[in-house]
Amino acid sequence: MRITRSGYTGKAAPPVSYMQMAEQAFWSRLRSSAPSLAIVALGVLALANRHAYLEVRDRPGDELEGVPPVSQIQEVYPEAAEVADCDSRGEPCRLLDEDGEPIAQVIFSAAYVDDITGYGGPVSLAIEVDDEDTVRGLALIDHSETPSFVEDVREEELLARWDGLAIDEAVAHDVDVVSGATMTSRAIIETVRETLGHYVENRAVPDPDDPDVVPLARQILTVLFLVPGVAGAFSREFRRRFETPILLANVIVLGFVARALLSLSLFQGMILHGVDLVTTWHLLVVLAVFAAVSLATGTNVWCTRICPYGSFQALAARVGKRVRLKLPRGMNRLLRRTRPLILAGSFVAAYVSPGIDLAQIEPFAAFVLVGVPVAAFAIALTFLVISVVQPKLWCRSFCPTGVLLDTLRIREQR
Repeated sequence: MRITRSGYTGKAAPPVSYMQMAEQAFWSRLRSSAPSLAIVALGVLALANRHAYLEVRDRPGDELEGVPPVSQIQEVYPEAAEVADCDSRGEPCRLLDEDGEPIAQVIFSAAYVDDITGYGGPVSLAIEVDDEDTVRGLALIDHSETPSFVEDVREEELLARWDGLAIDEAVAHDVDVVSGATMTSRAIIETVRETLGHYVENRAVPDPDDPDVVPLARQILTVLFLVPGVAGAFSREFRRRFETPILLANVIVLGFVARALLSLSLFQGMILHGVDLVTTWHLLVVLAVFAAVSLATGTNVWCTRICPYGSFQALAARVGKRVRLKLPRGMNRLLRRTRPLILAGSFVAAYVSPGIDLAQIEPFAAFVLVGVPVAAFAIALTFLVISVVQPKLWCRSFCPTGVLLDTLRIREQR
């Protein structure tokens, strides 16, 4: 006999075999995981598309995409007859005369940035630098701006505002737009900042103040300072007693010193370019710890206990402990669905525009300090301020890396 809401029935329920139960559980789990699997599949497609893009862009022997033809360069450098050494990022191109003698070293913005537009479209610049990576001058190479706007820019000597600055300083140099040519001047300013920022990230010249021992020290610090966060995932008492020191250590040591940051751009680089064990072994340890703790507890230990930016937000929330902004119930419901959409949108953007820098859509690059994308810095600052009244809003509602880690968890939290 079997029991229903109306009482006993005359027939017993047919027995369900173990295989049938397993099959039902499998299909139920698959249905619940379908959105996450679709997002991951979209990410794989985007990465495959970017891999094809990089193969074309960085094909050995080819020049960097975006280097203007010599005829355009000669309008600024009349003696230039040849452009050399434009086969890698992070190094300036050399302009040579008819005798093969060097004239100047130039960074062409079009080789790094193609999505910043002025009034009439992208503004192509030549940024001249010396052997010490100091800016020696800027020149307009190609543009579709209104001539009167360009004349206003020249009269205000906008292109000379970066002269004499080291590249690292030029990236962060604050320059005002030109009144009467706002869009054109803003495009020039942003193009300079983004171009030099990408150049700094890719340059092959080693930093004399950052010898080999420093990266090794950062890697060791990363592994050592994982321990308190992991311990907090297993012990509520440990977490309660040492919460503040752990948060501070996450921000200062793991964030600003060790720069141990999981992000979409990190995963993108690992998948596309492979894993260099010498330089990234500590991040592999982080991922292994994440997987192990996920298996043991079902929690996303990186986002809840270790992430430097999440910890920074948690500290900011303490400033406004007594001031909390209560959001409408409908908005809370909407925000809970935002992270997967942002992750999917990031993958769509990476597929449509394979040259996009994913570091610009997350705040983690702000911990590097040098050559920080403006968008990343703005996101980091904005959500730190918001955390005073809405704790960890970035983590809860916007972080695409967080939802990716949630998707890859080994089992759900009970």
